Amino acid sequence: MESIIINNKTFTKRKLLFNAIYSTILALLWIVLSSELTIYNYIFGYFISYFILIYTGRISFPLEDKHKGQSFIKKYISILNTIIRRIWKIFIFIIYFLFEIIKANFIVTLEILTPNFYMCPGVIAYPLDLKTDFQISIFANILTLTPGSLTIDVSADKKTIFIHSMYVKNPEKFVKTLKNGLEKRILEIFS
Repeated sequence: MESIIINNKTFTKRKLLFNAIYSTILALLWIVLSSELTIYNYIFGYFISYFILIYTGRISFPLEDKHKGQSFIKKYISILNTIIRRIWKIFIFIIYFLFEIIKANFIVTLEILTPNFYMCPGVIAYPLDLKTDFQISIFANILTLTPGSLTIDVSADKKTIFIHSMYVKNPEKFVKTLKNGLEKRILEIFS
């Protein structure tokens, strides 16, 4: 992903535009979640989301100039489209994550309630495709939140993460499941 930034002023304008559009959408979402349709509630949601976006920096969106020479309206619509797609992906990710937690809780509950021992615990050295510290920490924390798995450590070069799991009968299948599930979704949202 190549970034075309003429100077720091252009970068700052683009960042402010991203934050303003994203804050507008998040403020509307805040109104829906709080069930209070007032201008003060909207302004509160807008400023809170804006300051959060300023704090998180470039995590939210890459700031390259893909639409050089286009009008402001076309850039605004394109940015809005990017934001809506990302919010949709986050929503799908949350649904996926909740399903995985319910499934893991069910499996662990069955393991506790049955007299037989079906666990096959093990530690896996999982090769990461994730690049940034933020992506790796999201992956590690979500994996640890899922019952039956625990993140132990990340290698110094950040290319391998060590995971303890209750069920590791087939390590290749375990790695493939995480690659096609959790890691793929994190890369879609935060890349």
